[in-house]
Amino acid sequence: MTTNPAFDFWLGRWEVTDAAEGSIGTNTIRRILGGAVIEERFAIAGPDGKPYRGRSHTAYVEGRGWCQTWVDTTGLYLDFVGAATDGGMTLERTAALDGKPVTQRMQWSDITADSLVWQWMRAPEGSDEFELLCRLDYRRTG
Repeated sequence: MTTNPAFDFWLGRWEVTDAAEGSIGTNTIRRILGGAVIEERFAIAGPDGKPYRGRSHTAYVEGRGWCQTWVDTTGLYLDFVGAATDGGMTLERTAALDGKPVTQRMQWSDITADSLVWQWMRAPEGSDEFELLCRLDYRRTG
């Protein structure tokens, strides 16, 4: 079996910092199921101080691109599709906010061997003007 290495920059153990919330957490990313799936195990203190945990599974699907499913301690379920970009990775999904369609985007950028930036953004569907909702700064710990 051949795996697509475009997301390999994310593999490893990370300390994540949400400077806006003053929170520090961890994220562990590894390949599972013979290397075909990337598993994420995320943990950070939520805005209310309670532990917030999330999990994702990401796989490369020929003809679709990178597909990710996210679930967390709030019962949230999100599904994304995307691709490698110049210097990073972008996954998106369409959702409704107040009855209006929006595009939700995750973007990995500023990638080095020991750090990267992850951003969560939103824009009205069809717009290229994304609002930054959350930024996490990653620092490799293993």
